Amino acid sequence: AGAGAVRETLNLLQKLFMVRQCENSFFRNRSRPCLQYQIKRCTAPCVGLVEPERYADDVRHAVMFLEGKSEAMIDELVARMEKASLNR
Repeated sequence: AGAGAVRETLNLLQKLFMVRQCENSFFRNRSRPCLQYQIKRCTAPCVGLVEPERYADDVRHAVMFLEGKSEAMIDELVARMEKASLNR
């Protein structure tokens, strides 16, 4: 896979799972989220705008996707959606 394919994959992962791409040092002394949050490509875990458990799930789903376990990930997300719809 070339650099372009890797870049496209990372772009897709960020759109699907909103996993941050910034470094810890980038936000060390900041309290506001970056542009990626503004354009809905990140949930801003580095400034506490998402619950740690939810962000951990996003990261886990991205890993499952990369490992080729997308069916298991989809099953889990569908179950979560169904549970959420029952709790409305």
